[in-house]
Amino acid sequence: MAYDPSRGVHVLFGGMGDGDPMLLADTLAFNAVTKTWTQLNGGVAPPAREVAAAVYVPGVGVVMFGGWGNPCCGTTLNDMYVWNGSAWAPVTSTVISEPPRAVPTLANHSMAWDATRNALIVTGGFLTSWRTPNVETWYVTLSKPAAAWQATWTLASGIGC
Repeated sequence: MAYDPSRGVHVLFGGMGDGDPMLLADTLAFNAVTKTWTQLNGGVAPPAREVAAAVYVPGVGVVMFGGWGNPCCGTTLNDMYVWNGSAWAPVTSTVISEPPRAVPTLANHSMAWDATRNALIVTGGFLTSWRTPNVETWYVTLSKPAAAWQATWTLASGIGC
């Protein structure tokens, strides 16, 4: 869930529903003034998930990353989406790292917007559903050179290294 100041609502995606287990792929908006929830529909929803991270990025929208796609079977996600107020759009990711690395799979992690660096900071959480801790911090810059959003991941540091 993340607050979208440009629209004055909190945007929530996914979570755990009733079932054994049942992950949700719903997008909801909460209006704190009216204290009401509204189901939002638009475009193709990301796959169902829980414990993803989301944050508002100025000029972009609400950015959501990762989570558990199926906590019973060990599916930790590394996909990113942008909510622009009417639809989710997938974000293509690349990594700048030496040696070359893949985008991390993360759940239950933290993500914040750093206006000074003009980048997301992604850190903490778990690499697997077996709760393998993530000890890395990443900076993620977003751009839209064509019709689709792109994320560039740069390893910032290891936390406990």
